[in-house]
Amino acid sequence: IIGVPDSTDTIGVEKRWNLIGPNSFTAPVGSITTDPPSILSTGFYAYDDTGYVLATDLIPGRGYWTKANNPGTLHFNVPSNAPAGTPKTSARDYLAGASSIVIEDGIGHYQTLYFGPPGPDEISSAETFEMPPVPPEAGFDARFASGRMVEIHDPRPESGLSYPIRVMSWQPTVTVTWNIKGDGSVNYGLGSFSSDGSTGAIHVIEHRGSLVLSADEAAGLRLIVGSRGLPQEFALRQNYPNPFNPSTTVAYELPRAERVSMVLFNTLGERVMTVLDGQQEAGYHAVTISAENLASGVYYYRLTAGSFTSARKMILLR
Repeated sequence: IIGVPDSTDTIGVEKRWNLIGPNSFTAPVGSITTDPPSILSTGFYAYDDTGYVLATDLIPGRGYWTKANNPGTLHFNVPSNAPAGTPKTSARDYLAGASSIVIEDGIGHYQTLYFGPPGPDEISSAETFEMPPVPPEAGFDARFASGRMVEIHDPRPESGLSYPIRVMSWQPTVTVTWNIKGDGSVNYGLGSFSSDGSTGAIHVIEHRGSLVLSADEAAGLRLIVGSRGLPQEFALRQNYPNPFNPSTTVAYELPRAERVSMVLFNTLGERVMTVLDGQQEAGYHAVTISAENLASGVYYYRLTAGSFTSARKMILLR
């Protein structure tokens, strides 16, 4: 047979949610183009027994949800045939650095929701993270009440911002697990209230942790966000996690702008790493220390900011 290999699949989309997929080959999201340009308002969502996730590759024979703001055509390109300059998706990069909560029902279903300040470039609005329709007769679903997987707040939010979370589960309890990232300048909490609002509690969430909620409490779940304002004094916090392998995060606070340095020492007092050295503004800061080239053992990290000096102990455990 003589011919030219088919290196492009095309499919039409309407101004709505569309369930689509390639026919012939796996298409990386970054290689997909549209005609006319920029007609997609969301990424591509896959759904399995656990819940919705943003896809990085679209596989033949599987369906993916995407929302178009205008009718047009999608072109699924073989990566080597994709037009030069095709923008790569940055949505997953943003999610990798965002704080998150995972809501799970105990029988294998879970959904991850994300939140944080705006990201670079186009990740400044949560609209691109609108989630597809709730699956018919689904036994489990979790999303922000806005219908989104992500809520983006101001870097210095006003106190008391509240983002309701809609949880649907047939199980008597759900578990909420969180992973809070950032420099510590924002306070986060989970409010769990009974469906009639008569009882409830607010749980401060920091670093990593989890709690179990009854179905009634989960029905009134909300994320609460507030700013801490500027620090009142210098402070160096204990690294987290500790012990660690191979990286850990150190938070510190500056009430005013200063030249800041952080140095890592071994138990002999020998300097093994300069973590940072430079001018920094007042506020809450955090730095990640990567110890991939260090041996297991006890180390000390020392922060110097102007006339302020403080040191703490950390343990690297391979």
